[in-house]
Amino acid sequence: MSDMSDFYAAGLGAHLVDATSFSAPATLYCALLTSAPSDAGLGAGEVTGAGYARQLLTGNMLLSTTPPLRRANDGIINFGVAAADWGVVGWLALIDHLTNPTPFFSGKALAEALDIVDGDRVRFPVDALGITWE
Repeated sequence: MSDMSDFYAAGLGAHLVDATSFSAPATLYCALLTSAPSDAGLGAGEVTGAGYARQLLTGNMLLSTTPPLRRANDGIINFGVAAADWGVVGWLALIDHLTNPTPFFSGKALAEALDIVDGDRVRFPVDALGITWE
């Protein structure tokens, strides 16, 4: 992932500096994006085609134990079969809510954009979605 969203960066910063209460999200969802998000939010770039839904990331995230620290999905992220054209997807984002537009991490550019059309199966393998701290 590229950057923590402004919302979560402010919350974490307040927690570290001001001792303000801050909790990790209870759930994380993966979203597909057709345009680059900003740290402020997703904008209008999340896929909206028939059959699309954010996918819950279940289980533990894989964790590296040596710097740079990295977490990644430990299971397949399966969006299922597109029931309509979803467009050209070039980014993923981590979201803490099924419908809330505020991202946890604002986006990760895919190595290669995917032109998703009706009938395509969309899946990402283990370790495809990573967060790195340096």
